[in-house]
Formats: sequence, C-alpha cells, structure tokens
Amino acid sequence: MYENDPWLRRRAGAGALLALFLLLALALPLWLFRGNDHPLAGAESLDLCAKLSALAPAPDLEPRTARPFGMAGVCQWLGPDQQIRFEASLTTTRNISPQLVADHFGRWRDEVKVTGPDEFAETGEEGERRLYYRRGRNREQLIEDRGVMIWLRGLDYERAEFERLGFEAQTLLRQTAEEAPR
Repeated sequence: MYENDPWLRRRAGAGALLALFLLLALALPLWLFRGNDHPLAGAESLDLCAKLSALAPAPDLEPRTARPFGMAGVCQWLGPDQQIRFEASLTTTRNISPQLVADHFGRWRDEVKVTGPDEFAETGEEGERRLYYRRGRNREQLIEDRGVMIWLRGLDYERAEFERLGFEAQTLLRQTAEEAPR
C-alpha cells in the first residue's frame, strides 16, 4: 500500500537520520549552557539583601533592597547620611537570555576599558573571571561565576578590603538554602 506512495514509502536510513536529529536537538542546548552550574543561574528574581545578610561592608551601613531592572536582585547599603556606600547586584542567565553571561561580561569589560578607569585589572578564565576597576572614589568589581554575574560597587574602599568583600559575596551566593547561615 505505501510502497507506491512517494511520501509514505519506507526509506533506508530514515531512522538513523531521525535519531541524529533528536540527539542534536537534545545535546546542543546542553553544550551551549555547559558552564552554567551556579545554584542561582536560573533565578529570575530574588531578595539579594537576604542572600547577602552575612556580608558586612561596614558596621554602620544599613542594607536596603532596591528595585531591580533587568537583574535578579539589587541590594544597597546606606550610610548614616543616606548615601549609598556599597551596592551589589546579581544578573543571571535567565535575565540576559538569549545572551550568555560570558558575552555580557566581555562587553562590560570592553566598555570599562574605553571609559579609562584609574585602575584596571582582570583575573581568571571564562566562566570564573573577575574585573577590578576604580573611578575616583568608587571601586567596582565584576564577577562572572558559572552562569551569574555579580557587580559590586563601593565608595572609599581599599582594594584588599573590596576584594575580600567580593570573595565573601561570591561564597554567600553559591550557598544553597540548606547551607545558608540562619
């Protein structure tokens, strides 16, 4: 019955071609997002101040959750004069889709270089990079961490103290709900 119909007749190798197509359809997304293993990589929004509650930029600063725009979360620490002294924001793979976090990090790095910061340093490899730069009294740090991007900005910090805060924030954000301090 189907032997004479040009559309319905059996073709040699059709099963292998279908299997190859299915394999590519499943493997390609896994290969593209292979470096996104951060626990928060898929988060659309979260309370960043709650996640970073153990972070202490300075004893007299009060944390405040800010309204994120195009980010998963923003937390600002205000001084006694209500000026923002320290700020942290988190961008995830879901927030910048269809871009990859690595592409976004590279574009940000290029923009920082063009603006001519007072200090500039980059460490690490793709997937786990850090960018340190300073403009006047503002010290900034951009951290790419396996599917998320953490941006920190502080006013009047020394580099060593600011780097310590960056590593501490990265560690706190990598903790799962079971590991988080209570």
